[in-house]
Amino acid sequence: QILRIYSFMRRTFKTLMAASLLTTTDGLRMGASRGAFILFEGVDRCGKTTQVGMLKDYLTKSRETEQIRFPERKSTIGQLIDSYLQSTSNMNDQSIHLLFSANRWEQSDSIESKLANGNTLICDRYAYSGVAFTSAKGLDLDWCKSCDRGLPAPDCIIYLDIPVEDAAKRGNFGEERYEKIDFQKKVREQFMLLQSEDQASAAVPWHVVNAAQSIDEVHSEIKNIVDNVLASLDDKPVGKLW
Repeated sequence: QILRIYSFMRRTFKTLMAASLLTTTDGLRMGASRGAFILFEGVDRCGKTTQVGMLKDYLTKSRETEQIRFPERKSTIGQLIDSYLQSTSNMNDQSIHLLFSANRWEQSDSIESKLANGNTLICDRYAYSGVAFTSAKGLDLDWCKSCDRGLPAPDCIIYLDIPVEDAAKRGNFGEERYEKIDFQKKVREQFMLLQSEDQASAAVPWHVVNAAQSIDEVHSEIKNIVDNVLASLDDKPVGKLW
């Protein structure tokens, strides 16, 4: 009888160990252990912040999820960027672009670590915004991209598309330096160029969502997109930009 108990305990122990290897602390299987990197992009006041928050609430029900945004304004570099965006300081276009890029690089190790630990990240703006906004000023697109080459690549880009004139009617448009209708139109053109480049090279997949719909309609479309991204993630390693 002692031998039977011992044998039962060994089998139970092995079963529990196998389960612990297959399951993370929040119940997700290790077969899809790394987190997803979901990026939201678009012109200013297109509704990114609202949709990022709603998606976080949705995903938090089933997985560890964190919301991040760029620029990250709390670091020393981020404070310099914030001062520039609030028009309380000035610098040339190359300098501010390099600061935006450095702001992303100083978070890159944290992004990779969190993804590796199973945290899904929902990002409000990233390198694509940096490139679109700076190249909209007339700077070379390839130079703009080169500063962010090697950063962790998102698993998908959700681009919230809305006519700039409609975005300008939303609250607080015009408070920051770049919130001018003519400039935002140029930014949208650069986003579309980046999308076409990614499609041509089969790089990061883009999902263009009509942001002129109701908030709930946009959210429903985004949920379907993200569910499909998560289902196809498997154990693919985190890619690198450009």
